Amino acid sequence: MALGAVLIAGFVLRALTAAEPLLQLRLFARRRLAASAGTLVVVAGAYFGSMVLLPLYYQLVRGQDPAAAGLLGVPQVLATGIIMQVATRLVDRIPPGRIVALGTVLAPSGLLVLAWQLAADTPYWTIIAATVVIGMGVSMTIMPATAAGTRGLSHAEAPAAGTGLVIIQQVGSATGTAIITAALGRSLATRLPGTDGLDQAFGLPPSAAPALAASFQDSYLWAGAIMLLSLVPALFLPRR
Repeated sequence: MALGAVLIAGFVLRALTAAEPLLQLRLFARRRLAASAGTLVVVAGAYFGSMVLLPLYYQLVRGQDPAAAGLLGVPQVLATGIIMQVATRLVDRIPPGRIVALGTVLAPSGLLVLAWQLAADTPYWTIIAATVVIGMGVSMTIMPATAAGTRGLSHAEAPAAGTGLVIIQQVGSATGTAIITAALGRSLATRLPGTDGLDQAFGLPPSAAPALAASFQDSYLWAGAIMLLSLVPALFLPRR
């Protein structure tokens, strides 16, 4: 971790001092682009981090095979893709900040409702409905926030800003996945003493399903709490 921090600090220093840096960090001093970056890093972390949970829940708690677990996630993916296309077209008619504001309310709401409802016997339609809301919220956030951040930049600045936002999303995704999977591992160890990691969780008897479901519930609470933080930078995106 210390080495990673040193490498990041070195990269930032180089980007700020080089004549032609790989990533133009000075662009992110602009309020609109900084708000976009802050929104995207949090949303990417919470969303992509939480994506690892549901397939594991279906397999560990509900006894589904990997193929069935994947198929049960299709509605969320479809909702994300369809609404993202709609949201992308709306940014030319509606200020992106308004679309993002709605998205940053829907996404954490879906995650927190899922955490509240999740149990060993939760109806599948309830889970799917919550994940569809999550997908809708995220799709109303990612592209509109990107559009809001890069709007008004010159032709020379826009590509560098867009690249920076993509990198920021990737960093957020990796960080969020690490945090949420670590939360799942800790909850498993607490609720099922002697369980060391997911490998052992796959070998647990059906009687462990309620405790396993509670661990996933804890992890979704983490994801929902992280997603709620996206409301703060989203408030600084233009809504006029």
